[in-house]
Amino acid sequence: MTENHAIRSLFNQYMDCHRIAGASLIVRKHGELICEMNGGFADIEHQIPFDTHTVLRLASMTKPVIAIAVMMLAEQGKLSIEDPVAKYLPAFAHMKAADHLVGFTEYYEADPQNPAMPKVNSAVLQKIALKDASRPVTLRDMLSHSSGMGQGPLSMERYEKEKLSAPTLQERMDLIASLPLDFQPGTWTGYSAAVAFDVLGRVIELVSGMNLNRFIVEKISKPLGCADLAFLLPEERYKSLARLYEADPDGMRDVSDTEPSWQCVSAHENGYFSGSAGLLGTVADYDRIVQMLYHGGECEGIRLLRKETVATMAREASVTHLEMCPGTVWGIGMAVVEAPEKSHRAVGKNTFGWSGAYGTHFYIDPENDITVTLGVNCSNIGGADSVFSRDIEKAVMQEFCEAV
Repeated sequence: MTENHAIRSLFNQYMDCHRIAGASLIVRKHGELICEMNGGFADIEHQIPFDTHTVLRLASMTKPVIAIAVMMLAEQGKLSIEDPVAKYLPAFAHMKAADHLVGFTEYYEADPQNPAMPKVNSAVLQKIALKDASRPVTLRDMLSHSSGMGQGPLSMERYEKEKLSAPTLQERMDLIASLPLDFQPGTWTGYSAAVAFDVLGRVIELVSGMNLNRFIVEKISKPLGCADLAFLLPEERYKSLARLYEADPDGMRDVSDTEPSWQCVSAHENGYFSGSAGLLGTVADYDRIVQMLYHGGECEGIRLLRKETVATMAREASVTHLEMCPGTVWGIGMAVVEAPEKSHRAVGKNTFGWSGAYGTHFYIDPENDITVTLGVNCSNIGGADSVFSRDIEKAVMQEFCEAV
């Protein structure tokens, strides 16, 4: 393994322009390590370097781990992804759905006086009528972001106002069950950033008889050797938690203690186990998850899933064909790039993976036999739309694969 100058240059460019504080990258080809890159700082003030053992806020890269947990329970016959969520949570038995879809583009209006802060157009929500859900919401719907749960402003406006009144995962379920669906189950897609995978987390608890943290640690993290993959860590490990920075042309601003999204999902702060975004972990830890998926459910002799189960996770999972964006569909808890030329991604066909709000990113590219795991600690990097992630994909493709 040799130093890759193109990727090193990319790291330096983003750090020099104050677009990231630090980053860590692991690239494997044919399952073998071909690039490990670290740069910048986990903590700028104390000059603590960023590396593969830096603990990160995984944010939405929690969702694939929750999906793995659900599929493990499905293999054990303890649930089926075709089950209605109401089988486990009866409060979800009589849901209502919007009679027409209102998206975030209609809900937020551009404000010429303040381009960075659009105006909220709540009036569009007042025109929505509610109808009985056409069918029960299933676990498959939630895993494939096609449930209508927390996928538009109708449900999310109320959820954001009331979520702190329901401080535990169990209590949050009654609130979520009372929210209207943003569309009829299975008819549309988008992204359930904060709701559906929290519900899945509670289903895992009920089916397994364990709290969500214990299940993830005992059934996934410990078997795979992911020492820091958990909702809660031993107190001393929080010393290795990267500070969280907001990128600014004048420098990186530390927002570790003020960033509101993390405050809501941090189990260390509030005891809430968010299946949507609450996991902590390192790049080294997550690379073990990635390798397990790459090897068809097994990592170094430890099998968590059957090969056919991983294959199911890595192809379209919604009951009808629904693109989350051009050329990309939802698998089980992950995005699947069916047509890279339409998605404008420098990856091969049927690449699957996902990202986190603070710059964490992973993908498995079967066409080029490449896996990539990336860690970053930037609050406003763009999540799944991070330009840094797209640039890493381009650099990996150019350096380690055949022509784009």
